[in-house]
Amino acid sequence: MMHAAITLRLDADNPWPGLESYCEDAQGFFYGRVHECEKLFKKVLDAPVTVLFGRSGLGKTSLLHAGLFPLLRNENYLPIYVRFDLKAGTASLSRQLHEAVRTAIHTEAPDAPLPQDDESLWEYLHRADLELWSTRNYLLTPVIVLDQFEELFTLGDGIPGQVDAFKYDLADLAENRIPAGLAARIRNDPTEARRFDLRSHNCKLLVSLREDFLPHLEDWCRFIPALGRSRMRLLPLSTEEAFDAVYKPAEHLMTPGLARQVIGIIAGAGLHSGADSLPEDVEVPADVEPTLLSLVCRELNEERKRLGKSAFDEQLVEEHGRSTIPNYYTSCVSGMRPEVAEFIENQLITKTGFRDFEAVEDTVPSRLTHEELDQLIDSRLVRLAEYHGTQRIELIHDVLTGTVRDHRDRREAEEDRRRAEEAKEREKQALAAAAEQERQALAQAAKLREAELNRERLAERDRRLESEKAAARRLKRLLAALAIACVVAVGCAGWALRERADAQTSSREALIDRLYADSQLMLGELSTQGSHDVKLMQMLLAAQAIPSTLPARKYELLTTLNKERDLVKLIDLPTSTKSVAFNRDGSRLVSGGEDKTVRVWGVDGRLIAQMVHDDKVSSVAFSPDGSRVVSGGEDKTVRVWGVDGRLIAQMVHGDKVSSVAFSPDGTRIASAGKDSTVRVWNALTHLQVGSPLIHAGAVNSVAFSPDGTRIATAGNERLIRLYSTETNRLIGYLPGHEAAINTLVFHPDNRHLASSSSDGTIRLWDVGWQRMVGHDDDVWAGFFDDGRRIGSGSRDRTVRWWSPASGRPIGEPLTIDDADIQYLFPVDENRLLSFGSDDDARLWDARTRTPLGEPLRIPGNPRILTADTSVTRIVAQLEPREAQVYGAAKMQPVGNRIVPTEDIWTMTLSDDGRILATGGVYGTVELWDTDTGARLGSSMNDGGGAVSSIAFDDEGSMLAVGYEDYTLRLWRTDTSALAGRPMNLDDAVTTAVAFSPDGRTLASGGDDGGVRLWNVRDQSRLGAPVRVHFGSVTNVEFSPDGTKLLSASDDNTLRIWPVLPANPELLCDKLTHFMTRDQWKKTVSSEIQYRNVCDLPESEYAG
Repeated sequence: MMHAAITLRLDADNPWPGLESYCEDAQGFFYGRVHECEKLFKKVLDAPVTVLFGRSGLGKTSLLHAGLFPLLRNENYLPIYVRFDLKAGTASLSRQLHEAVRTAIHTEAPDAPLPQDDESLWEYLHRADLELWSTRNYLLTPVIVLDQFEELFTLGDGIPGQVDAFKYDLADLAENRIPAGLAARIRNDPTEARRFDLRSHNCKLLVSLREDFLPHLEDWCRFIPALGRSRMRLLPLSTEEAFDAVYKPAEHLMTPGLARQVIGIIAGAGLHSGADSLPEDVEVPADVEPTLLSLVCRELNEERKRLGKSAFDEQLVEEHGRSTIPNYYTSCVSGMRPEVAEFIENQLITKTGFRDFEAVEDTVPSRLTHEELDQLIDSRLVRLAEYHGTQRIELIHDVLTGTVRDHRDRREAEEDRRRAEEAKEREKQALAAAAEQERQALAQAAKLREAELNRERLAERDRRLESEKAAARRLKRLLAALAIACVVAVGCAGWALRERADAQTSSREALIDRLYADSQLMLGELSTQGSHDVKLMQMLLAAQAIPSTLPARKYELLTTLNKERDLVKLIDLPTSTKSVAFNRDGSRLVSGGEDKTVRVWGVDGRLIAQMVHDDKVSSVAFSPDGSRVVSGGEDKTVRVWGVDGRLIAQMVHGDKVSSVAFSPDGTRIASAGKDSTVRVWNALTHLQVGSPLIHAGAVNSVAFSPDGTRIATAGNERLIRLYSTETNRLIGYLPGHEAAINTLVFHPDNRHLASSSSDGTIRLWDVGWQRMVGHDDDVWAGFFDDGRRIGSGSRDRTVRWWSPASGRPIGEPLTIDDADIQYLFPVDENRLLSFGSDDDARLWDARTRTPLGEPLRIPGNPRILTADTSVTRIVAQLEPREAQVYGAAKMQPVGNRIVPTEDIWTMTLSDDGRILATGGVYGTVELWDTDTGARLGSSMNDGGGAVSSIAFDDEGSMLAVGYEDYTLRLWRTDTSALAGRPMNLDDAVTTAVAFSPDGRTLASGGDDGGVRLWNVRDQSRLGAPVRVHFGSVTNVEFSPDGTKLLSASDDNTLRIWPVLPANPELLCDKLTHFMTRDQWKKTVSSEIQYRNVCDLPESEYAG
């Protein structure tokens, strides 16, 4: 287990740690993350399990140590930091976690009992008598922090057994499940349960990882749903936050103007692009990476001290601010043996560029001397980290891996060139020797051939004589008559026997169950038959078509349709496919191949130009105007050419380039490589724009959408990623392929995307229903203008309008310059509603951004505020068991105060604002007349736990109520009676709920990021949960026609997706053929008559 190895001590003369993380003691120097600290702190307090994610280099570890941990300690929480050692031969991951908890408790609560070696962590934390008292005599609650969790998906590949075992132990802690071993002991001896408080949750978990590994975490969420319920995304610093991080710890060292100049260097000049300066046409990112900022500040400060300056000045910043990271690395290894750089570049990063470790005992003195290691540590290039008693060497931060990899690639390229020259010389010598040997061999062969000809002449004479004798013997032979034996088959076995009756009803039903079960196992990639989407769809359709006496089954069909909702067409082929590129008008063709050559052709076959790479050419593309060609090769370069063959520019990608593409407007080039990155380049200046898009495997294909707003990438990860070109953020992903994806192509309609894979399939996807990204905090959203627009509001104090058809923003975001506003929501196209930190609410003119009337001054500190659809009524919770209705027109109280029988946990107004529903902490739901404050009918309670969400149907006759016991119930408002049976949500709490316009379907959103659909009539689930968000769902709403569902989340995104009926034809539409009769016999049954369910061609593969 790796302890927090943050050793740099900060002081007034050294206020930045550079590439090291801030330690907890350095909280006085940690600025720029106030909002993030408070938000993460609140999430940790509110949820048993929290996930923090963000790009590498954004300071997640610093946020934990210097931001979160002090806040936790102030509230008597005990942060326990853990980073696992994932090398083979180390202690198990569960044992490492056990040891970390033991050490922390022994240090902070010395009088507390410690976990025994044979006692699981779950058992220890659920001891009935466990109390952890600090040295200051406060009761402590542990918060276990698992940092750099992505290493379980990278370095963990080397110890898959350990990772799988740990997943079970983590699930027990996260889900508060009784471990299987303990459950067995309790069954054998019920008195064993007295030792434990089985329902307590005496600790909290926080998992921190890089956001490019979120798809891998999603696989764990199926087993540990809590990992999807409460999440927070860490973003780069804004320029104002960056200013705080630079200036506030060093006001005595620089002026505000110099601080902004430093930020300008990082945000706009070259550390992102790799150049000394950027032309005016290059977009400057509006955010700053904290790690780069800290490194530049530290290096500038070191230069200040070397020059003997008492403070920063403009000359210092201007002369030394650029090229900090490359210079930093070069200065660290310069003057040292070449083997030192080779060790760093080969052992401390993986082949694909991820940070790796090496044990000190395996390195010193065999590869490095003690003096060399000390020098690297002193220069802050590497650090020692303790792994379960063993010291390991690692780069001090991920941000260095790009520079180290570039140095390695240049060194290897030079070595390759040298080896190639040596090989060429050896080949030349070998050819000369071979030519002499061949000359001698030819002379010898001529002599031998002459002797062979003489022997052949004698042999030919002998063959002629023997042939004449054989002919004479054949003439004496007589032809023998052949006897023909005819055997006539007689007798009839009985013609046209009746077709055998179908199998017994029980056998047929068992067969249908097997087909349904096997199809769902394949869908979940759990089948021993492997995962094959065409086969599972055909099996599901066969099960639907076989006659049955039982009611039609919708669950499996809807589950499959929802999981494959983005899939339009699935084409399975016996082999993988390749492609070539034309220019836009089809008059020219560009090709590249293994001969290292790019060729431009006319469609008449005429060669127009040819250009040469240093290695095989893997990808080519024309610019939109046809004047340029971009090519990528295995020589690790991206090259731009004129169509006349002139080289315009050459960019270094970092590893073999597998795919290149021009943006539709010709201003950007994207390149994908085997180094697990996609890089975006300015097509005019040929400088890199922004940071590389990091993937978890080699990237084989990249494509721009026709409107230029999205980049699609795919490769060995077996999933497609979609990025926003405006922000370079991940906005969605499409899993489904079962092997590496080779090519991606957008359809001109901008909505469909085709992918081909080594799994032998081509898939056509509908990418029109992807996440809508634009807010920076929790989001609420709804349909407006009869479903023609979507409006969203957020804690980021902005309102946005979106197109339901494309999912793209309409116009610019609306915001109001008022620091007191905490939430801003759209009411209609003319009005906005805000809730403020000063406990007031007010309406605004959306066009002029000016207040409409007086604000609503709410006494106290309301925990819950709600309003009806048209904002005629606003309700505020004034006390735990007290609420007040206000009229929005005059912002004055209406009726008496509402006093429920329990503390209010949630409340909702009917659409017309006439009725208020309150939900209590112990599960009681009550209805109230908002005009008078009087209760309507009887209270409703079925023992479901605290109420988490409430929704009215359109007629106001039915209530849907979510409870924290993971159930959802329906109540009749006229009788206060329960309608039907409770609906079970599988360990998810309902955080949002909505009825469809016809009242027949119910949608619920959960704290696991999933959305579930239910049949209101019989409370049956309409398919499996659909995971559409990374965080808790904040609201759901059907479109007015009921065909679409909108969901919003505290992962700062919206999602709109189709509500699909249980129609087998929708599944047929995704296929190009149906199984053959032989396949039917093998897959379905030889006893059931073949049925072509989809009326498609019968074949084993498409085509």
